[in-house]
Amino acid sequence: MFCLIKKVDNEKKVILEEKRLRTTNADARIWLDRVLPILYRGSIYADRLPIGLSEVIKNATVWQLKDFYKTWYRPDNMSIVIVGDFDDKIYVVLEKSLKSIFNMPKADIPLNRPKYDLPVPKKGNLDIEILTDNEQT
Repeated sequence: MFCLIKKVDNEKKVILEEKRLRTTNADARIWLDRVLPILYRGSIYADRLPIGLSEVIKNATVWQLKDFYKTWYRPDNMSIVIVGDFDDKIYVVLEKSLKSIFNMPKADIPLNRPKYDLPVPKKGNLDIEILTDNEQT
């Protein structure tokens, strides 16, 4: 068990370093402070990255991580996102094709997860933002 705890502690350091590298330069500031709130408006990703909060990463136990994995990393909690300007005929063909490839049985116990009612983007909707930073060339 000690070996597993040591491995998890080492991986936490890697995750925290990756997070630090992603959030401490001009590009990251612009992305985090200006782009994400526009791009992900109405969702939790507008406020923070999915990598998680540093305090949670630092303090998570092996057992909490195992429980997290068992809870969230399961087939009925996965999604496929297709982005494009599809007409209804292409959409129907795509959906049918994907359902034949990714056919999974329903979970015995459904996952009770939060649901977000996000607005559907309006066709032709345009946001303009001028992004500047003293450190950005």
